[in-house]
Amino acid sequence: MTEIGDPIAKDVFKKEIIKRINSDYNSVIYYLIEEHYTDYLNREDLLLSILDPMDAEVILKLENKLNSVFKIEKSIDINENEKFSLSFEKKKIIRLQIVGHYLKKIPEIIKKLDKLKYLYLNGNDFETIPTWIKDFKDIEVLDLSSCELESIPESLGYLSSLKKLNLFNNYLTELPDSIGNLVHLEYLSIEQNDASTNFTIPESIGRLRSLKILYANSSGIEKLPETIGNLVSIKELYLDSNYLKSIPISMGDLRNLEILDLKYNSLKELNQNIFELPKLKEIKIPKQIKINKKK
Repeated sequence: MTEIGDPIAKDVFKKEIIKRINSDYNSVIYYLIEEHYTDYLNREDLLLSILDPMDAEVILKLENKLNSVFKIEKSIDINENEKFSLSFEKKKIIRLQIVGHYLKKIPEIIKKLDKLKYLYLNGNDFETIPTWIKDFKDIEVLDLSSCELESIPESLGYLSSLKKLNLFNNYLTELPDSIGNLVHLEYLSIEQNDASTNFTIPESIGRLRSLKILYANSSGIEKLPETIGNLVSIKELYLDSNYLKSIPISMGDLRNLEILDLKYNSLKELNQNIFELPKLKEIKIPKQIKINKKK
């Protein structure tokens, strides 16, 4: 009867949908959304049913500003086919995706999303990150790849829960010293930044003792800090297509390193201890390299 337009039936059906949404079972709510049962609700009714009032207000204002609608999805990963999407848990937004929209500034209103864990903002035109980024205490994944970033504020170091940071393809020339405060960081990409300058990696990077993967290729790096040998958890280290003439002796201490890519650098020699790392499975080096054997 709802399909033929009976207003009473529609009202009853709508109330039944809201009742099921209010059960607070995420699996039920996502099912109703995916099967289009929630199409019977207007946008405001839907968001106020599945989200707490503050989060619903944020999304409604963002949708008005962006002149688009956020797709509601289960996944916490980025959806390459969507510009705008979100995920929620217990009525709180945990993932927000605004990608490829050429925004000049990160919308300040998103700082009201106090349970945000996954923030994907790649493919926009931000030149810098606002200092209020430090308010995201629970954020675990931050993707700012392919923006126009020229600098990173020291306030980034306040993101104490951060596990993955993607700064691929920007115009950065350095990382802030506060990067060393991200003690839970497991993945960092700074590849393909401004290769025309000497990209500076601070000594503080050695404090990233949880870091497992570092992409630092094609960024004009001329020198690595000696503290890189303190990355006790590092498994994959990509440094190809830079201007390295030498690497720190301390890299011989990377006992968990499995993949090391040093090709397309200006290296002339390497110490043998690099090749004797106990877990090393793959190493790529320039053709002209000379091996310095242990004496």
